Amino acid sequence: MKGKRIAVLALAAALTMSLLVLPAGAVSFTDMQGHWAREDVEYLAGLGVINGSSATTFSPTRQMTACEALLFCSRTTGVSAEDKKKIAADRAEQLSEILPEEVYSWAEEEMAVCLETGIISQPELEAMCTSGALLKSITRENLSMYLVRAMQLDSMAENLTSYSLNYADTSSIAEVLKPYVYLLSTYGIVQGNSANQFMPKGSLTRAEMATMLRRAIDFTDAQGIYAELPAYTSYTWTGGTITSVSTASDGTTAMVLSSNISGVTSLTLPASAPIYENNMRTTPTALRQGQYVRVNLDSAGNPQSARLGGGLTALTGTVSTIDQGSISVQVNGANRLLTIDRFTKVQVDQQVGGQELIDPSADYTQAQCWVDSMGHLAELKLTGGGPTSTQGVLQSVTYGSPTTLLVQTNQGQNVSYSLDLLALPTIRRDGKLTTIDQLRTGDRVTVTVQSGKVTDISASTQAASQVTGTLVVTDLTSGTMALRLTDGNVIAADVSSANVITSAGTAATLSSLTPGDRLQLYGQYSGNQFVATLIIQL
Repeated sequence: MKGKRIAVLALAAALTMSLLVLPAGAVSFTDMQGHWAREDVEYLAGLGVINGSSATTFSPTRQMTACEALLFCSRTTGVSAEDKKKIAADRAEQLSEILPEEVYSWAEEEMAVCLETGIISQPELEAMCTSGALLKSITRENLSMYLVRAMQLDSMAENLTSYSLNYADTSSIAEVLKPYVYLLSTYGIVQGNSANQFMPKGSLTRAEMATMLRRAIDFTDAQGIYAELPAYTSYTWTGGTITSVSTASDGTTAMVLSSNISGVTSLTLPASAPIYENNMRTTPTALRQGQYVRVNLDSAGNPQSARLGGGLTALTGTVSTIDQGSISVQVNGANRLLTIDRFTKVQVDQQVGGQELIDPSADYTQAQCWVDSMGHLAELKLTGGGPTSTQGVLQSVTYGSPTTLLVQTNQGQNVSYSLDLLALPTIRRDGKLTTIDQLRTGDRVTVTVQSGKVTDISASTQAASQVTGTLVVTDLTSGTMALRLTDGNVIAADVSSANVITSAGTAATLSSLTPGDRLQLYGQYSGNQFVATLIIQL
C-alpha cells in the first residue's frame, strides 16, 4: 500500500497558484536550511506533493489559507491521478457554480476530490465561498476536522463518547471539534507547543501543514487506509450481518452472513484478504457476530477484502424525497437524509439489486432502512407507489404455498415472485387470457407488481436464445464480437445494443471485456449473426 500511495502522490496534480513554481524532484529551499520542518518539506517536495513559493524558497512561516489547507488534505486520500480527473470532470459544473472564478482554474481538481471523499460538504464549501473564508487563514482546530475526514476517520470521530485531551488550552477548543483534535493527537499527527498548548484559534503555517501532512500520509500508509469511492469502483460485492464466524488454522475465515433483503450467504475469506474496521486494517478477530460486513469480490466471485460497518440500526418511515443517490425519510416526526450508493443493497417490491432499481417518479410511500455504525445506508427496502414492471425470461414455476415464479431479468438478476393460487393475477400468453399452468420455462414475461403484490403476468412464446462461449475479439466501433462456442465453432454477435453485466449482476462495459473471458449471451439469431440483448460475464 505504501509503495502504491507514494506512486499516487508522485502523480499528484499541481497545487495552488502560489505553489506552482518548483517542479517535482527539486528538494532544496534556501529558506529551509536549518529549519525544523526541512526534512518533511523536502521529502514531500521530492514527491511532487508540495512546491515552493518561488524557484528557491518555500516560505515556511507564511499562513495557510483554508483553500490551500483543503488541497493539502486531498493528498492524504490515496485517490489516483486517473480518478481525480474523472471526479473533476463529473463535478465540473457543480464546482464552477460554487468556487470563485479566480480559484476554479487551479483548485477545481483537488477540490472535487475533497467533495467526493467527504473532506468538505457542498454546503460547507458554499458557506466558505460566500463568506470569503476560503481564501483566509484557517485555524488549527478547523484544519483538524478536515484532516481527520481526509484520513477517512470521520465516522470514528463522530462515534467517540470519550476524548480526554491534556493540552493546557483544551477548554479553548470548540466542543464539536474536540473529537477530531483528540484523534490527531492520539495518532501523533498534531502535538502541542513547548507550553503544551494546542492553540486552536491560531493560524497554521506552511511548514506546520507540511509536517502534519507527512505524518498523516505515513499513518494512513501504515494502517492501509485509502478512500474507497463507490462511484469509481466496479468490483462486485456481497454484504450482511455476521451470524457465525470461525477462523481455521490456515488463516482462512468462514462466515455466514444474513441480509434483510437477500437472505443468507456463506463464504470463506482467504488469509491474505485485508480486513478493515473504522477504515483501518485489522485482524480476523474483529469479525464478530452481529457486525455488518461488506465483502468485496474479484471477477470470479472470490472474496478479496472485508469492511466492517458495526451493528445495523433499523429505521422505518415515510418517503419524503428520493432519487438514485439519496433518500429523505420521515422517522418519528424527524426527517433523516441518507446517501444511497452502489454499496447499498436495494429491494423494490420483490426485485433485489442496487440503486439502479430506484425510479424517482415511482411515488414510493414507505422505506425500511438499515444503517451501519459508520452512517452508511447498507440496505434499503421500498414499498408503495405506482405499479412497476419487470421483463425477463421465465426460469421456473414452483407450486406450493405460496407458488413462486422465478424470472431472470434483462439485467441478469434472478427474481422470485410469490403468488396465491386462490387469488392469482391476470395472466396472458401471446395476448390471450390463460391460466398459470400454461406458462412455460423460456417464455418471455413481463411481471407487474403494485404494493408488493403481483397484479399482472404477460407471457410470450418468443423466448430468447442463449449461447455460451469464450470471447475471441470485440470490435467496439461496429459493436460486434466473435465468440467461440463450447463446441469449438466461432459465431459473430451483434452486441451494439446489449446490456453487459457480471455474473453478480454488476453493470460492466464492452470495453472491460477481454479475449478469453467466458460469456453468456441472450438474444436471437438473425441469419448467421446472433443479436444479443444481454451479456453476462461469467
